[in-house]
Amino acid sequence: MTSREHDVGEVADYVPGTVYGVKVDGHPCAIVRHGDTFSAVRDICPHQGAALSNGSVTGDVLPCQVGEVQRYTRDGEVLRCPWHGWQFELRTGKSLVDPEHTRVRSYRVRVEKDRVLLLLGESSPPASPQP
Repeated sequence: MTSREHDVGEVADYVPGTVYGVKVDGHPCAIVRHGDTFSAVRDICPHQGAALSNGSVTGDVLPCQVGEVQRYTRDGEVLRCPWHGWQFELRTGKSLVDPEHTRVRSYRVRVEKDRVLLLLGESSPPASPQP
């Protein structure tokens, strides 16, 4: 696939932490804003085809005891499927449960002159390992 950059709107159109479903050149994409940066993944869960843009942005739950308030790590970096709760890293598309075998395609996104530009045909680079 040839790399093609597409304008998907103004930065101000995207509320941080909200998932937006867009169709880019016939490809369904889910886009999430994190402060001044953006992530995009294919808008189809590999499990049973749910639109990930109908899911929620969350984090990874830290271990806790029964009755304790749940605490998150990587808050705002995980996209949860609306149908069965499958979770994917927004930056890489990798599954939290089986990252070596299950993933959703991720795309590069950049901002130029207050416009959000999504690059089809090129996956985003893997994130640095977490300490």
